[in-house]
Amino acid sequence: MNAGVDVITHFTDTAAVVTAAEERGVASISFHSDMRKYAPKNDLTGITHHWGKYYTQVTREVMAGTWKGQLFFGGLAEGVLEMAPFGPRVTKDVADLVNAKARDIASGRLQVFAGPIKDQKGVLRVAPGATYPMAEIGKMDWLAEGIIGGNAQ
Repeated sequence: MNAGVDVITHFTDTAAVVTAAEERGVASISFHSDMRKYAPKNDLTGITHHWGKYYTQVTREVMAGTWKGQLFFGGLAEGVLEMAPFGPRVTKDVADLVNAKARDIASGRLQVFAGPIKDQKGVLRVAPGATYPMAEIGKMDWLAEGIIGGNAQ
């Protein structure tokens, strides 16, 4: 499973990945919820989702007949995403740095998908000064240079 990696992460709401990482002594980053209870020694952090406020807003719009279907990528700024608590392997200075970066992302000061970004084959996918459009994120069929996972291995 870990193929010699230092950190395992995933894009599923399951404890299976962090549990397997814990059993192998490999660090993990969880997805969708706080998974520390499944990997108390090795879960570093993750993101948690809080859709309730958005769902309530959409429900009210539907009931009022004002809702218009649209692509929605709620994130840190909207309160839909939040950092999970940090595990014991994360030092205070690293936690402070991650929290500062999360604030920068939420405020728009840090653009995570800003170029230059190359894919696994070294092909430039996002030019310097450009930003990968959020509307295209769901269509990404490539991994950024240096990322190992999925079918890119």
